[in-house]
Order: sequence, then C-alpha cells, then structure tokens
Amino acid sequence: MNFVKQKWQALKNSLLQKALKAEAKAAGLHRNQVSLSCGEVFYYSKAGQGRTLILLHGAGADKNSWCRFAKHLSRHDQVIIPDLPGHGDSVRNLSLSYTIAQQAHYLREFLTLLNAGPIHIIGHSMGAAVALRYAHLHPHDVQSLILIDSAGVEKTPGEIRQEIALSGVNPMLAINNVADYKKLIRFGMNKPPYIPDFFLQILAADKISRREIERKVFNDIVEDMDQTPILSTLTQPVLIIWGRLDRIVHLDDADLLHALLPVSQKIILDDIGHVPIVEAPQLTARLCLDFLSA
Repeated sequence: MNFVKQKWQALKNSLLQKALKAEAKAAGLHRNQVSLSCGEVFYYSKAGQGRTLILLHGAGADKNSWCRFAKHLSRHDQVIIPDLPGHGDSVRNLSLSYTIAQQAHYLREFLTLLNAGPIHIIGHSMGAAVALRYAHLHPHDVQSLILIDSAGVEKTPGEIRQEIALSGVNPMLAINNVADYKKLIRFGMNKPPYIPDFFLQILAADKISRREIERKVFNDIVEDMDQTPILSTLTQPVLIIWGRLDRIVHLDDADLLHALLPVSQKIILDDIGHVPIVEAPQLTARLCLDFLSA
C-alpha cells in the first residue's frame, strides 16, 4: 500500500511540474540558474531587444506566480524573474539574512552577473518593497517602477495584521493541511484560479516543508519593511496598482504611497484581492505595458 501511495505521490508531483513548465513555456520563459555569494539563485528569463523588465515576487511566493502575467507582456521585451533567496528553487539557508535591504543587495549581485542594463522593475507585495529599496540605492539603473499591492508602506493595518493581533497566528505560516492552504488562497485572492485538488495537496505539502525558512524570511523582513523614509528620494515614474479587496495590505496604503512618491499614478482594480498578477493577469499586464509605453 505504501508503495502505491509513493507512486501516486510521485505521479502527482510529476504532473504539477509539467503544468508549471507548460505555463512557463507558454510565456516564452526559460529556467536558468546562477551562483551568487549567498548560494544558487534560479530564475526565468525571456530574451528580447526592447526594455529589460525585472519581476519580483512576494514573500512566500516564487517565480511561478508571474507566469500567467508574463504571457501577456510584449514579445520584444527582455524579462527576468528570479526566485529571490529564501524562496522557490533558490538557496534556502537559515543562517542568511532576508531583510528588504539584503534582498536588494542580492538583487544587485544577481543583475550585475547577468549584465542587465537599465531596468524597469515590477514588484508585487514584498517584491515591491525590494524594488523601492533597490531604486533608492541604484537610482541611475532604474528607469521606472511598477508596484503591485506593495508592502513597505502602511497607513492602515491589513486584515492579516488584525488576525495576527487577535489570534497570535500568522495565517501565511500556519499551514498544516490542505484546508489551511485553501484558506490562505482565499485570504490572498478574491478571484483565485482553479487548482485541481491533487495539485493543492502537493502545494500544501510543499508549503508545510518550507515553514521554517518562511518563518525566517517573515521575521527578517519585519526588521526593515518600512520604506517611507526613502520615498521622497525616488524620482523615477511609478505606477501603483492595487486590488480593492486586498486583505493583506490595506487599500489605504496605496493612497499613502501615491501621496509620498514624487512622480506616481495609481490604479485601483475592483473585485481583485492581493494578487492581481494571478487574479487578472491580462488586465494587469496591459496596464503595465500602457504605463511603460507612455
């Protein structure tokens, strides 16, 4: 019986990996890796002669979260999507630092090795906070920023902060079974995509296996998550995109971000939660392309 279960589990894992590869292929993305001082970093890339777009995922996510979004980007643009250290296939070392500032440092080393020229950064959630920090540290290399449901600025605590305060439990870390994982998806997205149950089982198991490193990441990013002191220094054009029904970062934070950035515009998406790049990938990509082409 155990042998049958193991074979079935292996088959489900294989099917999930094939599905992820198919999504990446549909977006024209290729999987690569590079060695940094902190360890191995894996990334998706797509060649192009146009702009260089760097896509940064949120905490607890990975490069795969961008595939459906990337499918709708211009075929002329170069696209680079790293698994930030501590995430995805990249190095997971509990002795490393995963603060926002340190992630910006890792990103600098990564982009230098890839010889990436002037860049446009599209960041989601934690990735947007890293984008803000990177643009502050390397202003001449960053031509524009797109911040999607950004962390790093807080005017009003989101529902997740309220839940942690009430229960003492972070729902993003309290994954013990498939039901918990489904709850996390519903918490993060108002319009989640369909995911077959047997894929959910694998994804939940993977999330559980990452609990220790994700707790380390969350503890580290709290140290320097607040990016408000640097916002007035950013002169690049910035597009802010926000899901009106975001329960992770409050809609009020978009207003504060817009007010503090010298050159920014704001778009609010109705009926969308924290992850527009998954909930409405085509619309979100079109808004980004319109901004980049303006």
